Amino acid sequence: MQLTDAEFEQHFVTGLPGEAEALAESEVRPRQVHGASYSRVRPTPVARPRLLGWSQDCADLLGLAPPQDNDAVAAVLAGNRLLPGMVPFAACYGGH
Repeated sequence: MQLTDAEFEQHFVTGLPGEAEALAESEVRPRQVHGASYSRVRPTPVARPRLLGWSQDCADLLGLAPPQDNDAVAAVLAGNRLLPGMVPFAACYGGH
């Protein structure tokens, strides 16, 4: 299967608590997020992404064929294009 034909399952997003609402682009900023493991956000577009490398060993583990369209694969991996089931998020980190 080609990466661009894949449908994604979001076990992290469906299994853990997140912020109740997705943020508007103007609201994306560092802040305290209580009681949530992630915040839904849109990826920041990348200008002219390119596919510089591909691990077929890793792709084989995921059941993916070598890319036929490097530009389309680069757009997905850069976050410029979302595929069915993709739910972009920012993970909440805690630290000292």
